[in-house]
Amino acid sequence: TAPPFRWRLSGISSMDDTRTSATGGDGPMNKAMILAGPLLLLGLTGCVRTVASVVTAPVRAGSQVADWATTSQDEADRNYGRKMREKEAREGREAKKAEKARRKQCRKAGYERCD
Repeated sequence: TAPPFRWRLSGISSMDDTRTSATGGDGPMNKAMILAGPLLLLGLTGCVRTVASVVTAPVRAGSQVADWATTSQDEADRNYGRKMREKEAREGREAKKAEKARRKQCRKAGYERCD
């Protein structure tokens, strides 16, 4: 006769070729495993999210650094507008000061109409 077939898969051992569970049949342990499987999968979804956030954290940090290091077109326009307004205000103050000095010099020279 043929030698007995032996199963050695995850704790299941039998001398014949019929498969039996580690508990010896369809006992409460197998039912608990069947019920615990879906619950375990539901519990792992949080772990998957955590792992995904940990894995993507360096990418997000790198993109934030790139965002800080570069200037968007909107920021460039804002900065240019601010610079131009400051320049126009400075030129206006200088023109007013120069006009005041011109009138003062005009009066000092003896002219009556120095406006």
